[in-house]
Amino acid sequence: MKAPKPQKLTAAEYGTLAKTWTETTPAPNPPLQVKGPVHSQEWGYNSEITHIPPATIMGNIDIPKTVRKLPEGMVVKGRLNIQDNPHITEVNVRAETIVITNCKAVSSILSAGTSLNLDQCENIRSIKGNYNSLRVDECPAFEGHEARVSGELTVVKCPKFTSVSGQLGTRVTARKCPNFAGLEPGAQFADPGSLIIEESLMTELNGPLPDHIHISNCPNLTKIGPGQVGNLGVTDLPALEVIEAKGKEVWIRGCPKVRVFGDETTTKLSVTGNEHLKEVQLALESLSVDGCPNFILNGAPKSLRVRNCPQITEISTRIEGFLDIDACENFSGFSPGLPVGNPSCIIKGCPKFATFEGITTLLSVEDCPNYTGVGPNGKVGGKYFISACPKLEPINHPVGETITCRDDSFKGVGPLATGSTLYLKNQTISLEEYKKNHDIQ
Repeated sequence: MKAPKPQKLTAAEYGTLAKTWTETTPAPNPPLQVKGPVHSQEWGYNSEITHIPPATIMGNIDIPKTVRKLPEGMVVKGRLNIQDNPHITEVNVRAETIVITNCKAVSSILSAGTSLNLDQCENIRSIKGNYNSLRVDECPAFEGHEARVSGELTVVKCPKFTSVSGQLGTRVTARKCPNFAGLEPGAQFADPGSLIIEESLMTELNGPLPDHIHISNCPNLTKIGPGQVGNLGVTDLPALEVIEAKGKEVWIRGCPKVRVFGDETTTKLSVTGNEHLKEVQLALESLSVDGCPNFILNGAPKSLRVRNCPQITEISTRIEGFLDIDACENFSGFSPGLPVGNPSCIIKGCPKFATFEGITTLLSVEDCPNYTGVGPNGKVGGKYFISACPKLEPINHPVGETITCRDDSFKGVGPLATGSTLYLKNQTISLEEYKKNHDIQ
């Protein structure tokens, strides 16, 4: 027997029908199909509607604050929005998206949909159903969920949320959940998995670990791992001492007690604010070091960024990729003829840097008060940028395809300078035209 064709209503007609609907009104036959969206104006802004007819809503629907119970069998082909409703205790609806905000009576959710968002629902302890994504914000009684979440689970400011277990989705985020302790034994992420933890009092994070991990502002965390991960980022963890997790890409910032940095599987390493980092002998694609007072370069990463490291005095190792040196007070230069920085070499805020003797495609020098220019062994194959270098001398040999100086650092060129376009403070001119205008033979 075929199902009866639904009775189709407009949103306004559905709103009118709801004004006379009660809990004991028989279910409509044939069933109702409502062309959405159904917004507040359909109910009347001073609505006293206490019950609404069961229907399939072809779009979004806003539930009036006065409704005491949702009808059984309700289907929403869009977003179901329940806000500031003090009466509804149970939500059992199929909807693409469910948003429940400041509904203090809601204590039971057994639904299915693409996503479920809960915010400020103080009686929610647990959630059932199936969702692609689940987000819970500021629900003080929320302890966890029995729902199947295939994608992202995000929990924010829920003090009773302590852990996750079982089969997980692609990402778990716990922010400002002070009692969150991490993963229960047997917890398993979908591949690739991601775990983000911020502001928790947890002391250890043990495996099995997902592929991506970022942990920040957890003052009691002392240990991570063991396990193999793709990306590991740790920020502002003052008690962290042991990282047994092996990561291909590792970021360590504000973790002063860490003494081991990366492993044989690591290809990208970034360390900020650690006096224990002295050298890195790993074969890295990129290395970034910031604010590490005892760091010296002993190795040859393909790309290198160094900032505020006073022990860096000279680069004598070939750097094949990007090179950036910033605020290194004792850095003086490069070994003569050393290839560095392809595609670019950037030097900034280094008072002892006087001449560039390396070989690069692009050279940028900024705020180096004693810099005089490219030396006789140096070569710039492409672009040359200069700024805030008051001791720059006139350029008297081939340097780059273009020379750019937007302040008063540029002091002119000599007869041996060739082939460049000049981008100066107030003009753009070919180097040959500049020499002609200044009678340089």
